[in-house]
Amino acid sequence: MIKAFEDLSKSNNEMMDSSLKSYAAMTNGMQAIATEATDYS
Repeated sequence: MIKAFEDLSKSNNEMMDSSLKSYAAMTNGMQAIATEATDYS
């Protein structure tokens, strides 16, 4: 039972890390697009 909880906790942490990395990449991409749009105008 404890092993299953530890595995679930580890899985949740990995999923959270992946989500945060994806969000950071998306934010950087949106910032780059905004910068290019500002430079263009």
